[in-house]
Amino acid sequence: MKKLFTALLLLATFCTLVACGSETDPVSTSAVTTQAPEIVDPAALLDLSIAGNELEGYTIVYAKSPFDARKASKFTTEYDFYKLIAKELAEKIYADTGVNLPIKQDTKFDETALEILVGPTNRAESDPIDELDIYKTYAKVTGSKLVIGGGYNSTKYTGNLKTSYCFASTYHAYDAVDGWLDDNRAAGITAMDIPADTDFSTSVDLITVACVGDSITEGYLSSDWNTDSYPAVLQRILWKDHLIINLGNSGRTMRDDLGNRYRGTTQHTYMKRFAAKFDYALVMLGTNDSYFDRAWPSTSDELYLTSADNLIADLTAKNDDLQVVIMNCPVYYGNENSGSPRVRALQNQLPERLTEAGVNATFFDMHAYTAEHVGRANFPDLLHPNDAGYAQMAVGVSELLTALEAGTYTYTLPEVEGVTLSDPPKRSQVAAGSENLLSADLSELYSLSGGSYASWYMAGAPYLYMDLNVFSGATITNIEMPVASVTKGSTYTVSVVKYSHPTVTETLKTYTLTAIADCSSGWLGFDGLNIEVPEGYTLAFGAASDTIVPLYVTAPTTGYYFYGCNNNTVNTGATLAFNVYGTK
Repeated sequence: MKKLFTALLLLATFCTLVACGSETDPVSTSAVTTQAPEIVDPAALLDLSIAGNELEGYTIVYAKSPFDARKASKFTTEYDFYKLIAKELAEKIYADTGVNLPIKQDTKFDETALEILVGPTNRAESDPIDELDIYKTYAKVTGSKLVIGGGYNSTKYTGNLKTSYCFASTYHAYDAVDGWLDDNRAAGITAMDIPADTDFSTSVDLITVACVGDSITEGYLSSDWNTDSYPAVLQRILWKDHLIINLGNSGRTMRDDLGNRYRGTTQHTYMKRFAAKFDYALVMLGTNDSYFDRAWPSTSDELYLTSADNLIADLTAKNDDLQVVIMNCPVYYGNENSGSPRVRALQNQLPERLTEAGVNATFFDMHAYTAEHVGRANFPDLLHPNDAGYAQMAVGVSELLTALEAGTYTYTLPEVEGVTLSDPPKRSQVAAGSENLLSADLSELYSLSGGSYASWYMAGAPYLYMDLNVFSGATITNIEMPVASVTKGSTYTVSVVKYSHPTVTETLKTYTLTAIADCSSGWLGFDGLNIEVPEGYTLAFGAASDTIVPLYVTAPTTGYYFYGCNNNTVNTGATLAFNVYGTK
């Protein structure tokens, strides 16, 4: 692991400023005093010049903040990191030389010959900084100017074109100059001139953190995903020594068998490309696995666990030292489907499972943290945080990283009530000997290839039936369907039919299914059925008079989406989502 950095004082200052629901961004940085400190030993001061020019004639000129006017107003001047670096540089120079240099922002100061430039200023001498790799520093005497900077735009590392400004390379760019001064002082030299064209540029060992996840990582519902997502706020908290990379992708799942799997996305490609540079990988995937689980049962929990193995293997393939942090689903204030207890119970298994496989894995209880420190008021849609919520999440993660770097982090796996993973998930009391006659693998049942769908047809309205006759010769014992909203006593119709594409030619028998309880955005199960489907017959679902509104699934190339609709107006690109259990 790279050298240890702590940010406890910064975090203490930061945490006192967080006010959930505040209209201003709560993130703060430690201010640098503008008053020159007292010189302890004047005799030890250096006589320093640059390219033959006396230091007293120089001005420190720092780059304008990359944040726009709206953000500058929101962040306040404490977010002007180039200014903070310039102030700290002025303090170092004063401590070494006794010269207290003026500090100016580049667009508010007419160019002069004697300048120490900080960051990508508007001076021509700063132009090379714009092309720098994020891990490179730039410290060079160009003409009469000393240019201090470093790579700052991490866009090429994110893969989702989310700009993340990193100031750590610029912050450490002067270190090489400092080292040169120390070497000369150690040799007894007190009068020094930094010659023209001297190049102190080098690489910097940033603590690199990859944030892997879905929309809650990418920053959905924040004012600006580039600056208000939790990774962006985390970057500002840990700005001096860290590079935070946002690899979130909205709607993605951990499970590889689902249409919206994270593996295979652009972010996943970038993740693998740069994984060797990562010190930490914060993995928070599972909220969407819970959501998609509305349309079919997790007949094998191993699908989630194996998919997690695959993702972590991609991260660690060229990085044995990587610290993987499994973060469970944040709190969800809607129905039980997103961040479901079952998925969180599976997430509990991952640290030990990965550790046994030789991975350096740990766990962070994001579910408990968001419940305790973020709260319902900061989840506008009950699922995604607002700016204040994301900022508070970043506080928790910064504390996590600080503890990990200090070697003091420990965790206790949370209990998930009402979930026993040894019991298969089910929405009804499936009759003994019955099996799900519909495939558990949607990629087979609802094919994505060529944008095609499973063949369901309107039977001259109101019924829909399926051109995949898996029900022929079966006895149906249980039917489960995801529904938008149902009250006790609502009814739904299932018929045993023959058809000749695309119309029903015979209806053998119709069954009315009645909801025995209220159900909101979840699974509705009908148990104890005895629906005989003779050879050559199939099932038709739904009637215009039904009061139960099921969810339908559509399968665009980006994945599966579910929505409720009136039974009379089914989108031809949609299919009914069911689990049908029976025996043959």
